[in-house]
Parts: sequence; structure tokens; C-alpha cells
Amino acid sequence: MSAEDLIREYSFKEASRDEHELQRSERELSLSVRSLPGGMMMALNQIKRSEKLPVSVITKCFSHGVAAWYSSLPDVQQIVSAYSEVSDLCCDHCYVDLQRDIDSSRYAPRVQAPIETISGVTTVKTIAWVVGLLSDLATPVGVTVPVLLNVGICRLIALNNRGWADGTINDLLEPEVNGFLWYIKERAVMLSCYREMALVRVQRDSGGRGVKLFSRVKRNNAILDMK
Repeated sequence: MSAEDLIREYSFKEASRDEHELQRSERELSLSVRSLPGGMMMALNQIKRSEKLPVSVITKCFSHGVAAWYSSLPDVQQIVSAYSEVSDLCCDHCYVDLQRDIDSSRYAPRVQAPIETISGVTTVKTIAWVVGLLSDLATPVGVTVPVLLNVGICRLIALNNRGWADGTINDLLEPEVNGFLWYIKERAVMLSCYREMALVRVQRDSGGRGVKLFSRVKRNNAILDMK
């Protein structure tokens, strides 16, 4: 769904949603952040003026689209599967250094706008079930939940058909989303490489299963072949 469709579909419901919803998964949640992708809040404020809705309602409406987008990205599903496999190998064989290297890879927005408040912190409103979905992705993908949500919101703003924030989209939001998508592709390749590294170690630690990477006999045979 487009940004406009999400607002039209969910604005009434999201205006009345709060943190006291009886069903925990449907409760409003606030994610604290110290910075946002450059241009995101400026664009949200323009949508707020255009649609006459609070930013909190807009971000909750967009949360539905963010969850649907991540659920539909093949690269993300591949990453979750690959991360689980390589992490199991690292855990089963105590490859602590490999696991540490895998988890040290993190994505950060290319342009970050600090929060200009006294506390230096603001909140982005979303929904508990969306946070649950993003939490399942955060560690495998190597991105925090707030950043996942904010990049998804940037994408929805960039896809609007109302002419919202055209300059900001071209200069900041669209490059941000593209940068994130390239990171996702690199992350998938990186996890594939770490899986191969873990399998090589498993082979090594199991005695090589009869495979010798170097031996005097192999070396001498190679010299004879060259003569």
C-alpha cells in the first residue's frame, strides 16, 4: 500500500490506539531515538500539515506498511535463515570470534539528524506487533529496531504520489533507502562467507576427514609433475 492508502486506511484506528489496549500486541509503543535519518522529520511535518494529522498517528499508519515491506523482501528472509544457520554452527563448535565478527557488522543511516531537544531524545510511535516483527529481524540483519522502522518510513514517504517533500526525498530519503538495500545485499553475501568459514573450521576440527591441505608427499609430487 502507498503512504496515502495507509493513512486513508488506518488513520481513524490509529488516532484512538494507545498504550492501554487490552491486547498487548495491539498496544501503542514509543521507540526512543537520539537521531533520525536526515530529512525524515521535516517530511513527516509536511505530511502532518497536509493531512492535518499528528505525526504520531502518521508513523503508526506507516508502521503497517513497514511491516509488510520487510516481510516481502527476499533478501531479508535469506539473511534470517543464513544467520540462524551460521550462528548454530558457531554455537555448536564454540567459534566465539566468528560470532563476534558477524554481530559487529551494523548499519547506520548515511545522514543522521540529531534530536534538538533539551534531553536530546525523541520518540517514534508505532505498534507492539510491528516492534515484535522488527525485533526478530534486528540481530540477523544487523540493524536496530528504531533504524529498521525509520528506514521503512523513509521508503513510504519517498513513494508518495502527493508531491510531499520532493526535494528532501531526492536528496536524503531516497539515497537513504538505496543505501540500506545495498547493505542488505552485502549482509547476505557476508553471512554466506561466514557460513563457509565455519564449515572449513568444522572440517579442520574434525581431523580434516582425510583431507590434508599440505603434506611433504603432495609437495614432492607437485615438483615431479613440473619436471
